[in-house]
Amino acid sequence: MTGPGSIALRFAERRHIGLAHVMRTCVVALAALGATPVSFADFNVDFHRKYQEAQAERLLTERKHTEARQAFEKLAATAGTQVEKAMWQARAAIAEGTRKGGFDRGVTMAKAIEDRPYSIQARMELMTLKRDYEGLIEAFRDEDIAAWPPRPLPPRRHYRKASDARCCAQFDRGRAFYKLRYGEAAVKDLQKAEELARNNKRKIDILLTLAYTQSQLLKNEEKAFAAYTSIAELGGGGANYYRGVIGAADHLRKQGRYDEALTVLDKMNPYRQSGWWLGAGLLAVGQTLVDAGKPEEAIPAYRKIIDGSSAHPYHISAARLALGDLLTRTGRTSEAIDVYKELIGSAGTRPVDRAKAVEALKKIEKPAE
Repeated sequence: MTGPGSIALRFAERRHIGLAHVMRTCVVALAALGATPVSFADFNVDFHRKYQEAQAERLLTERKHTEARQAFEKLAATAGTQVEKAMWQARAAIAEGTRKGGFDRGVTMAKAIEDRPYSIQARMELMTLKRDYEGLIEAFRDEDIAAWPPRPLPPRRHYRKASDARCCAQFDRGRAFYKLRYGEAAVKDLQKAEELARNNKRKIDILLTLAYTQSQLLKNEEKAFAAYTSIAELGGGGANYYRGVIGAADHLRKQGRYDEALTVLDKMNPYRQSGWWLGAGLLAVGQTLVDAGKPEEAIPAYRKIIDGSSAHPYHISAARLALGDLLTRTGRTSEAIDVYKELIGSAGTRPVDRAKAVEALKKIEKPAE
């Protein structure tokens, strides 16, 4: 990056000058080069307002509901258009509605918003947060959300880009249909929500719910696989991304497409994960390698879970059982005995795994007749 803006930023890094001062410096430099004049007053108002908007969302993220509502109401009172005013009124209603004991008040505030899309979207979001899926469907089953005009929503903690109220509403209703086991209706809403999504993280959340709907409700594993694959192709990270990757790989493994499954699993860098996703990823890797007829290559995956310091006890238990079974099958019985005994004696072992280990150990140690 070159030019007056980059020079100002590098100077600020050395001198620790504030961002506002840096941006003023850029404006002056651009004006000196013949760019369209920009007044400091206009710039300062815009910068200050963006700061206020971000602070209001931060207050809501930190569950400072009353302060967040007041901040949103102030933004609504100073909005430049009626649409913008309605947007901040909707955020104020959500801040109030997520306050302990404030749900009914939040819904009332949302109902009072004159802009229909913002009014309904705010109520749907509150109902979703409360898990009132039946109430949401009863109230808005026939709402033609796709016919709404575009309505922006500000960036939030999990979605750094602005959203569209139509996308959020379609997703909330689609998720409600899924929770209530209305598969076809859920698919219709979720597909439309994906079309309207403006950032990959939200798409991933939508696609994962779509995959669950296809698999669990409609029993269509191919369409579920298509949704999982779309998640894997989007890239990124986070829990729902990893769930999508593992879902796609699991389908490929069951189809005997082992190399493809391992390639998909590589997208989540399973050996470099920690915590829950270290165990979940490497259990998937291990199972795929075993099914592919490569048991010796699966052993390091299970060992990595067991020997790591951050894996979840659930996954450590499952990995020990899988490793013990694998060692037994490959004739390494003395090692298998040690693994089974570790499994049986560990405080974090699941009862079902302990019972299986006890039974396996009996079979190994049973004297030959």
